[in-house]
Amino acid sequence: MGIEGADDWAVFTDPDVFGENVIFTGQGADPLTISAIFTTPGAVVASGFQAGVATTEPMLTLGVAQLPFTPAQHDQVQLTVGHPGFPAGTALRVADVQPDGSGMIRLILERM
Repeated sequence: MGIEGADDWAVFTDPDVFGENVIFTGQGADPLTISAIFTTPGAVVASGFQAGVATTEPMLTLGVAQLPFTPAQHDQVQLTVGHPGFPAGTALRVADVQPDGSGMIRLILERM
């Protein structure tokens, strides 16, 4: 038995499991509270021959069915739960939209 639909994916973003509630605002849309997974994996930014700089790359993973529209660059996310370096209330902007073809979508975020 595999993951076959939105209901199967919903367990991963459930706030009682791995997810948390965030406020998502699409361009021209009213804010929505959705369940998603917020992570801040490390990244190294390098430029030419200079040493890289360590940073975090915040991202949000959610089920495509969570939103009544397709997320796009410049949509906004507000955290309702604090994370190291990202207190509750932090506003972030969508920098890149990466659907995975399985019903989930990863949004690369940046600070506003």
